[in-house]
Amino acid sequence: ALKGLAASYADKHLEDDGWRKGGEAHGIMFGNPQSAGYLTFFDAMYIPGSGFQSRSLWPDVITVHHPDYYQKEGPPADWDSPIPVPFLSATGSYLIVIGGDIAWANKAFQILSLALLEEGIGAKTSSGYGRMRFDMTPDVTSGSEPSLN
Repeated sequence: ALKGLAASYADKHLEDDGWRKGGEAHGIMFGNPQSAGYLTFFDAMYIPGSGFQSRSLWPDVITVHHPDYYQKEGPPADWDSPIPVPFLSATGSYLIVIGGDIAWANKAFQILSLALLEEGIGAKTSSGYGRMRFDMTPDVTSGSEPSLN
């Protein structure tokens, strides 16, 4: 999911055409049908005890106030019955690791940071869920941009 989010964000939002799907930088970092990407995006791992009240999952509720309107079956009305929808939301901090060349990994973290902050990941992102920010700068030793040589 992290790799897909970063690839989608690069394709939609980065100005350089090389980051568009099918472009050279996009293909090197994320891969294409002919070859694997240059980097490995590992699964994000929950940091134990970092969630709200030290819990990784927290009960939440979204209430649909006008179900007929959202199903395009009529206008919203005062007599509609709200329908609470309970679900679990993920809370806390996660360790994110990207393996590969340091310069490319640094660029991937930059892209992923923007994507998590602006678009979010997972379900209900249009309601603000899944938005994340990095608490610390990724541990990379080279600030140089990746080379397309």
